[in-house]
Amino acid sequence: MSNTLEERFADLNQIELLLFGIGSTILFYLVVFLIWSRIVRYANDTGNSNDVEAISFLKPFVHIGTLLVGLYFTIKYSFPDDPSYLENTSKFIFIVAILTTALSLTRSIDRNLPQIFATIDERKEIGLSRSTNLISSVSKVVIWLTSFLLLLTLFDIEITAAVASLTVFSLVIGMALQESASNMIISGQLML
Repeated sequence: MSNTLEERFADLNQIELLLFGIGSTILFYLVVFLIWSRIVRYANDTGNSNDVEAISFLKPFVHIGTLLVGLYFTIKYSFPDDPSYLENTSKFIFIVAILTTALSLTRSIDRNLPQIFATIDERKEIGLSRSTNLISSVSKVVIWLTSFLLLLTLFDIEITAAVASLTVFSLVIGMALQESASNMIISGQLML
């Protein structure tokens, strides 16, 4: 049966293969969407805020990921003789995946970090809720800097020098802030 299926695909031209791939992607997306809708309904019925938050975090990955998988296989089987199409499509998919991950992580930090710090403050009375904005901003900078460096490696831009200069820069800043950091740690110990 697979030989006859391969023979049928061999008879199709590129336009027909593209249309078949797009149709298959839409059909696959509809199936995933129906399954995802049931999962979302079930998570909302449980009433657990962690379930709802997990669904909210995974939503872009499910929708965008389904379409990107369909795009990848459509290009792969529509242009088997020219690998440049597949290489460019893979780069595009990687870019979208990195940006989607960075956006989801920053959105998750905005939603969850204040609640986590408030819960810790209720139990231990450390005073972390006052530093929520600082820790949130630093986390977001780390996420976007990592995403940017990953995108640079995708385009074959050498990042070794940039990482080395960032290391030296962070060492200089660390040495300059050594006394302030020491005071912050001591005050934190006193609060505990």
